[in-house]
Amino acid sequence: MSLAYHGFDYQGGHDVCPSNDSGSEYWDSSSDDEASDVPTELSDSELEMHWRFVPSSRMSKRTGKAGKILIIDGYKYWRRPTSNKQRIRYVCATQGCKATAYTDIADAQVGSSFESDEVDEILDQQSVQVHDHSPPDISDGWNRVLAHRIKEVIRETPFQPASVIYEEAVKIVPSELRCQVGGLARFGPLIYRQRAANMPPNPKSTAEVDFPDGLEDFSGDAFVLINEIVANERIVVLATNSAMHQFVEAKTWIIDGTFKAASGLFNQLLVFHKPGTPVNTPLVFAFLESRSAATYEKLMFLLHNKCLKICQKKPKVQT
Repeated sequence: MSLAYHGFDYQGGHDVCPSNDSGSEYWDSSSDDEASDVPTELSDSELEMHWRFVPSSRMSKRTGKAGKILIIDGYKYWRRPTSNKQRIRYVCATQGCKATAYTDIADAQVGSSFESDEVDEILDQQSVQVHDHSPPDISDGWNRVLAHRIKEVIRETPFQPASVIYEEAVKIVPSELRCQVGGLARFGPLIYRQRAANMPPNPKSTAEVDFPDGLEDFSGDAFVLINEIVANERIVVLATNSAMHQFVEAKTWIIDGTFKAASGLFNQLLVFHKPGTPVNTPLVFAFLESRSAATYEKLMFLLHNKCLKICQKKPKVQT
């Protein structure tokens, strides 16, 4: 049997978990350990449907072979006969739910007998209808374990993106069982809710703004370059060491004073770009409390000192 997952075929049943066709325990959507269905904060890529086929313990009356079940974001679907030889209809396995979904048979196999379960199918995501119930928990308790681990990961690293938090937490689930637990679309609301609870309160002044010195970008480079109060003015500059080397060597800077981006506690976000083709490269980001000449002089003095410390040379641009 060829089993498809997101359009990639796994032959011979590899990486596919066996299905339990009996009734399943349902989630209590009001529980804090479990997630609702649609997290509004997730991006389009994170909301992509997770679907797969799993072998059914039931035998097909027509072929005498084991059938297959379609799982979409934790919802289980039975295959139903259809006269359309290019599309296959599936119905929700929960009694009383009228949600349906359709799969398309691969072009090269159109006209083949799909009753043999040998054809490759691709889910038509636009055909998936909304259910009137939460997805059943087919994880044998691992969803609850995963939810608990997600909370632990957030307490340890609350500033990580939702996808990174989920990927770290799901490691607690045995690899052969991960296809049974909910994906990011299911646990997204829990991640955002818990992450918000572990965030510090919003600052009310620039003095309360906290930029930990250990902040790093995805490459592991620290980027809090300057975080000082000079003459009662808070100046925060974000830039990596590699960006500073480009900053020093640039013959010209394009400086963009973006006021709306820093509306609130700071007066402006000043960005230094290195000219380039087809686009300029942003290198240094400075949060400033005012736009006075004295403030700019303080900023350039601090940047000049950082250039000497990091690059052992002055910028080529004369200031």
